Amino acid sequence: MARVYDSLLSGLSGKIGRLVVVNRYGKEYIRFHPAHLRKAPSQKQQLSQQRMKHAITFMESYKSYACRFFGKRVGGKTRYNQAMTNLLNSLVLDYDNQTITPNYAVIAFSKGNLLPVVGHHISQPDEKSVLISWQDNSNNPNRATDLLQILLAYNDDYTTYFFQDAAPRSAQSYTLTLPANLQNKTLHLYLAFKSLDNTQASNSVYAGSIS
Repeated sequence: MARVYDSLLSGLSGKIGRLVVVNRYGKEYIRFHPAHLRKAPSQKQQLSQQRMKHAITFMESYKSYACRFFGKRVGGKTRYNQAMTNLLNSLVLDYDNQTITPNYAVIAFSKGNLLPVVGHHISQPDEKSVLISWQDNSNNPNRATDLLQILLAYNDDYTTYFFQDAAPRSAQSYTLTLPANLQNKTLHLYLAFKSLDNTQASNSVYAGSIS
């Protein structure tokens, strides 16, 4: 039931039928209250819902980074929205077989105008570590101090690991020590650079997989 304080002009609270009065930052709005779903979701809907859950799990490790360094806000589309769109598009749905297949090569965690990682190479000296190398393509001393960001995913799970500020661009290599639960698994690595003053970032690149 709606409640009138002084008059219709002074604001309402509650709901009238499917109309709901809400207050957002001092301004009042009237909107439809969503109808309660009475039917169980279809298989397609369940698969789409599962994809969203997987995407949220995948992004959890780098969510704060993406909210700051994934492109630029465009209208009502936030950096988070853009990063999530990229991720959802990368999780391919097969409605016939009821499967979700990650296309690891097109996933991105960073988007910006900073010089990207080039000439990258990954190898595994032993089961406990990954050796990452790249070219120092800096054109001035400021770029030499850009810091390497590493995102690590692995097959058969949507949990990711994010390693920030691992090494400066000028180092040209970094040995990543793997968590014990990731040893002897097929791993997917993504690399990007972020400026030392935290104002810029590069596009991320898919460095490949190792197992």
